[in-house]
Order: sequence, then C-alpha cells, then structure tokens
Amino acid sequence: MTRIKKLTGGNVVPGRSQNKPMQEAFILVKGNTMQEFERAMAAIEESHGRILHSYPPNVITALLEPGITGDLRGRAVIESIDMDEISDERLKKATGEIRMAMVTWNDHLKTRKGKTSRDDTSGALSWGDPSRLPPDPPPHIQERLRRREREMERPKKPGKNKPRRND
Repeated sequence: MTRIKKLTGGNVVPGRSQNKPMQEAFILVKGNTMQEFERAMAAIEESHGRILHSYPPNVITALLEPGITGDLRGRAVIESIDMDEISDERLKKATGEIRMAMVTWNDHLKTRKGKTSRDDTSGALSWGDPSRLPPDPPPHIQERLRRREREMERPKKPGKNKPRRND
C-alpha cells in the first residue's frame, strides 16, 4: 500500500487533480447482469469518477467531474446520469428497487437543499396555535390519572399530615 493511500484512506483517484470540483450523480445501468454492472463501474473509474454507493445490478451513485457525463452517457452500459432531481414522470415509469432508489436520490438532494418531502408543513398548525392539544393518553392511563385526581380532591382527615414542630 502506498503512503498516499495510507494517509487518505484510499480515496485518491489516480490521474486526477484533487482540486477539480466533482458532482454527485445518480447513474442507472442498462440490463440486469453483474457483467454489465461491473462494466459500468469500470467506465466510471476510467473517467476518473469515484463510486460512492452501488446497488447491483442497476444503480450507482458516484462523484463525477462535470465534463465527463457526456462521455459516460455514450457508453452502451449506461442508461442515464442524473445530477439533479429525477422528474415525477420518470418516477412514475420506474418500478421496484429502481423507483425506490430514485425516490431516495430525490430525498437526498432535497435534504442538501434544506427540505425534504417529510418537512412540508404548509398546511400544518403552528406550535403556538391555541387549538393544539397534547394527544390523549391510553384508557388505562387516563383511568389512573382520574383516580389520583379524585384522591387529591377528597378532604383530608384531621390529625394526618400535620406539620411537625422541631422543639
């Protein structure tokens, strides 16, 4: 193992200046065989890209230099490369694991922008809204609370709970 790999954990891409900006990409691989998937991975690495995640046999996320996407799109094993959110139209056409990967990619990009599909509160109440009430506890807990409330309302018997004097 070289000294550079030891110092960087092996994240250096040979033949590439480490100062060039790289962009995350969602890459859809054509076909369903591991051979095609491995060819796609090799093509990315040959183009000085760095594979971040691989979901065989169809999806790869990688860091790519912006100028190499055209080269990769021309490869026979690459179906598509997306740097931005995947359109709703394409999401509707996709099925199974590929669709799930596309939705995850979109959520990842939305998270980077500071919002996710789970954060849509446009129609929600404000936390300061006076009509906002805590949820009701389960029935057995409610019964326990009511019992304790009744016990607290009962008049105290004389002689009990008198303050002590320290003489």
